[in-house]
Amino acid sequence: MNDFFKELTGYLLGNVSAAYCIAAIVYVLVGAAIHILYDVQTRYKLNFNSPITFSWNYFYTKNKLRFILNITVAVLSPILYATLIGNPLEMKYCFAIGLVFDVMYVVIKKLTKRMKDIVNQVLNMLDKYLPNLSIKSKN
Repeated sequence: MNDFFKELTGYLLGNVSAAYCIAAIVYVLVGAAIHILYDVQTRYKLNFNSPITFSWNYFYTKNKLRFILNITVAVLSPILYATLIGNPLEMKYCFAIGLVFDVMYVVIKKLTKRMKDIVNQVLNMLDKYLPNLSIKSKN
């Protein structure tokens, strides 16, 4: 049974140790946490959807997908890098991965929101100037 767990961790972790993986995950999550804390500190407090005082419930519900993606990247990036490249990542790069991935998530989220707004504007214009053209669903 002990051999089974050694073999399983060997397949899951590749050619790196469990201690390295845990340390790398911590560094990735610290990098992401720093950017998340920066976002919390610089948020617009008078936003209609945002509470004036800090709320953990609101913070968790608004950033749930962000947390899940950061944890996934934290677990996979050090292991995949060490498996594909052959040598483990240095911890400063693990920290940078956490920080940069979280920034990329925010940028992509803003871009997709902007693209949705543009598509809705185009559809509204088409509906205004070509009312017989049925692009929008009737539901």
